[in-house]
Amino acid sequence: MPTHLRIKNLLKLFNLVLLFTVLFNVSYSQEFDLILVRGDLLYDYISIVPYSCKYDIPIYFVKDTIDYNLFKDFYKKYKKILIIGGYEAVSKDIERKLLEIGFYVKRIGYQNRYETSSHVAIELFKKSSRAILVSDDYNLLEVSVIACRLKYPVLIYRNEYVPFSVKLALEKLGVKEILVLGKENMDIKMLKVKRIRLNDIEKRNLDSYFFIPILIFTFIFIIIILLRKIYRRRTIVLTDDEKKIIEVLKTFGELTQDRLPFITGFSKTKISNIVRELEKKNLIKRIPYKKTWKIILKEK
Repeated sequence: MPTHLRIKNLLKLFNLVLLFTVLFNVSYSQEFDLILVRGDLLYDYISIVPYSCKYDIPIYFVKDTIDYNLFKDFYKKYKKILIIGGYEAVSKDIERKLLEIGFYVKRIGYQNRYETSSHVAIELFKKSSRAILVSDDYNLLEVSVIACRLKYPVLIYRNEYVPFSVKLALEKLGVKEILVLGKENMDIKMLKVKRIRLNDIEKRNLDSYFFIPILIFTFIFIIIILLRKIYRRRTIVLTDDEKKIIEVLKTFGELTQDRLPFITGFSKTKISNIVRELEKKNLIKRIPYKKTWKIILKEK
């Protein structure tokens, strides 16, 4: 297959992969348009904050009821709603009204804050090498800021012990490192995961902030250089005399320059000029050999 067709096919494949990646990320990130949380239950709120920040999904705080007309207006912009919390937090009546308007509604809410945070992490994050463990007496406003910045799943544990649902979530997520916000009880000390500090994470993130753009730029630069080289080789125009020298080299493999005049019938001066032009076009290479040059045809 000609080189230019190979390039064309590779570019098509690259575009398809890029398109698939973009569509996958968009469809995944927009699984929900709006998140509903009970306004006075901050534990449910901090459980969903990292997911909301990661995919830029707005959170709407509700109380015992909702403004039906307001949500009818919301329906023009939002279609899929995620409710966090059980029926005691966000009532069945609210869910029924949302369904009447036409929203797609999904609820993640269990018996207590520990189980809810665990299921939020498992169902929405699927896998995560890092997680934030928060004790139930820690400053939740501070947690929400940290969780939004780091975008790791948040798991809530009791000050005295780590509930089974949280341990199960750590296992299912495949967590290798945890940031503990609160007292490290005996259960936490026995977890087979690495403890990390907030300062260490921020330092790593800062390093990545500079390293990743440099890596991407370097990759793009290399691709551009390679494509330019291939394109230049594909668009090289040869004279009839240069083509004749190329054909001779293809037939004999490698030759010394002093033999070319006898084979081609060209003068030594003409051979010298042609060989220099072919070398400039990066089609051959010359190696000093005794009192002449050895001419080698480069592989395409």
